[in-house]
Amino acid sequence: STIYFTDKYSVRRLDLLTNKVSTLADGKISTSSQIPIDGKGGNVSVIQPGPITGDEQGNLYFIDRGTIYSNPCKNRYKNYLRKISPPTTTVTKNYITSTGVSLQDRSVCYAQSNLSLYQDGVLISIQSDYYFPNTTTNTSITKTFEIRNQGQDYESFAETPNKNFESVAGIFTLGKISPYILGPGEKAYFTVTFTPTQNINYYLSIVCNDYYQQYGSIYFNIRGTGQ
Repeated sequence: STIYFTDKYSVRRLDLLTNKVSTLADGKISTSSQIPIDGKGGNVSVIQPGPITGDEQGNLYFIDRGTIYSNPCKNRYKNYLRKISPPTTTVTKNYITSTGVSLQDRSVCYAQSNLSLYQDGVLISIQSDYYFPNTTTNTSITKTFEIRNQGQDYESFAETPNKNFESVAGIFTLGKISPYILGPGEKAYFTVTFTPTQNINYYLSIVCNDYYQQYGSIYFNIRGTGQ
């Protein structure tokens, strides 16, 4: 006769006999760190609650995900197992507690990426230089690059690699990354075409991810010389 459910910032109770909804944990108190805070009623923060379940003693449980802001991790997430204890007095708002159960911490941020970059089967180190062969001016040479996802998670990329810096505009043409959503063990490909117009050195810095993150991105430099 009772259904418990979570919405954006709250845990609620629906009485099927009366069709009335009551709140067990109501709202999100101010927290710049976005980490759930224990408490009663309006003094408790619920950030991103998931499905809820219970036990024979009347306790309720759900997973709540908070956000941890720490450079250079950017937005990292910690999942909390939240527990709502049944009231023992006339207090209408239950007491909620939390325990962290799964943390992507700073050591993960500093770990080497599970993405690897290759050209013609040769590994290219992240943040290193790839050199095109010397190329006759006003002619083009195209190289195909391969991204391998050797991790366990899906990775997403910009549809076309982003140019961070280029010494002369329009000399390097970037093809689309296909596919740009890469599952575990899968590979993606994109092309770079070099068309020098002068007998000088050219330089390009690119990032393949859909956002820039120093740890866990495919970013490298391309150099070429016209002759």
